[in-house]
Amino acid sequence: MEISGGYLALTAGSDGYPKGYFVDVAANVTSRFGFVFGADGGYRNESLEYLVPGGRRAQGEGTVIPERLPVTLKTTTQGVLAGGRFTWPDPRVRYFVQASAGAAHLSSHADISSSSESAASLRDVFQSSRWRTAVQAGVGADVAISSRNAVRIRFDYRRVVRVPRGFIESEDRGRGPNQLMFAVGFARMLGN
Repeated sequence: MEISGGYLALTAGSDGYPKGYFVDVAANVTSRFGFVFGADGGYRNESLEYLVPGGRRAQGEGTVIPERLPVTLKTTTQGVLAGGRFTWPDPRVRYFVQASAGAAHLSSHADISSSSESAASLRDVFQSSRWRTAVQAGVGADVAISSRNAVRIRFDYRRVVRVPRGFIESEDRGRGPNQLMFAVGFARMLGN
């Protein structure tokens, strides 16, 4: 058995998620093959000013903006996956490839400090939470720092089957984005 965890950063489409985590548990059937279960999450915040059009305008003037709302859009992507891992055992550096399938949870919501009617309806527009099917493949290495402890470096590619409408605005809306992940952390070997 082994357990690992640490920092994760990912990109989904053109969006970067600079804050994140990963946790993996692996049961090694042989010295080269094992089953792996993993969970991860990536988070991002984006601040913007939403302009609420309306009001009366004088002849020849442009659109009147009676209200400006400061908005912090918070988006999250999380994954729960299980699969297999093939390892090249070595006392100093263990290389591995893995493939897994599971689900990804994609969500977004807006923090707006205003209590106006416009703010309430805008909160509803940005509220989204969906589970989607996901497949993932990756490569990595465990660099030994002792007989049971290692530093883990991992690169993964995840494909989410569908994305909720409005989660990522582009021509490809409705199709799943590619998620590219980089993880660095600590791995601990358990058992004999």
